[in-house]
Amino acid sequence: MSFHRLLYHIVFSTKYRKPHITDDIERDIYNILYHQLLKYNCFVHRIGGHTDHVHILVEIPPTVALSELIKITKQESSKEIRQRNIRMDWAGWEEGYGAFTYAKSDLETIKAYICNQKQHHSTISFLEEYRDWLTQQGIDPNHPYFPHETSIASSNNSTTNNK
Repeated sequence: MSFHRLLYHIVFSTKYRKPHITDDIERDIYNILYHQLLKYNCFVHRIGGHTDHVHILVEIPPTVALSELIKITKQESSKEIRQRNIRMDWAGWEEGYGAFTYAKSDLETIKAYICNQKQHHSTISFLEEYRDWLTQQGIDPNHPYFPHETSIASSNNSTTNNK
C-alpha cells in the first residue's frame, strides 16, 4: 500500500502584476480556481490573495504533474474569467509561479497566512515579500528568473501570449 501527502503552497500573480483581483470579484476568481483544481482530484485547503496575486494551499495527487496542473489551471481560469465577463480588462496570469512544499504540521499556519493577505500587504508589497521568500528558500537573487523591478517594467512593455 502506498501513502502520500503532497501539500503545496502555490503563488502566482496577475499579468504585469496589475491589481485586477478587486474585492467585488475575488470570490468569483477564487471559486473558478477552486473548481478547476477539483477536476484533477486536488484537495484545496485555502485560496486567497490580494489584488495582484493568489495563494493556493492544495494537496495534489501523485498522478498529477505540478507544472501541468498550474499551466492548465491558469489557462482555464483565465478563459472562464473572460467568458463570464467577471473582469472586462482581464489580461490573464503572469508566466511562472512559486510552489513550496510543507508538512501537515504547517497547515494551519499557512492557512492563516493566506487568510491574512490584505492586512499583510498593507505593510509590504507582493514583490518585496516574494523576493524575501525566495531568498529564505535558498534561491540566489542573481538567478535569471528572480523577480526584479526592471523585469516588471520590461514585461509591461512587451507583448506576450496571455495565460
